[in-house]
Amino acid sequence: MRALGPTWLHRPPRRLGLRARVTTAFTLSALVLSVILATITYTATRSAILRSEAAAARRQTYVNASFLRRALPNSHQPSQLLSTLGTNASTSILSYQGAWHAYPLLVQRTLPGSLRRQVLGGDAAEQYFVLPDGHPALGVGVPIAADQASYFEIFDLQTVGHTLGILALAVAAAAAATTLLGAAAGGELSRRALAPLAKTARVAEEIAGGRLETRLVADEDVDLHPLAESFNTMVDALEQRIRRDA
Repeated sequence: MRALGPTWLHRPPRRLGLRARVTTAFTLSALVLSVILATITYTATRSAILRSEAAAARRQTYVNASFLRRALPNSHQPSQLLSTLGTNASTSILSYQGAWHAYPLLVQRTLPGSLRRQVLGGDAAEQYFVLPDGHPALGVGVPIAADQASYFEIFDLQTVGHTLGILALAVAAAAAATTLLGAAAGGELSRRALAPLAKTARVAEEIAGGRLETRLVADEDVDLHPLAESFNTMVDALEQRIRRDA
């Protein structure tokens, strides 16, 4: 025997109406496009800002390294030389004759090991890393071969990180606003697109209620004319048949 269960177990899942499906499609499309555009905008802007910061940091580090190359042979206090440099770096570090000098603090250990080894090996290099206080930073190093020295500058990128954070929030807000506008536009467009169907349904209800003289008027909607003509022809035939039967 076939087992009987609760009626709700055998009901097919309820589907969304046509208008709801159209609105949902518009909303999802707007969401996907907004996310793509937001990602592209943020990535491109972030890359441009970081490239600009890195280029400025390189120029400044090379200028100061050139100054040190000329000044080190005539100086017995390398730390004082560092204090005279014009720099936007948070810290200037010099490795000279086996000793480390820094201004304002001796933070040689703050440098990433890979950056330190590469520059001490004779190659200019730069690297993004995180400072002990959690701030993002950019380290730039330049070897000064003639004096067997290496010069480093550390640039605190906290301000840049804050700017990028504000940019991310702005882009996310724009994406959310675009998605909401897409949902509103989808709802309005679906309402207008389905208005002829709603009008046809109302006329059909009136005819079913006994008002056989009711006809569907297409107004100025060219696309509705064929439907209106077919509908009215069907109603005329129905009315004639009812009168014949009567």
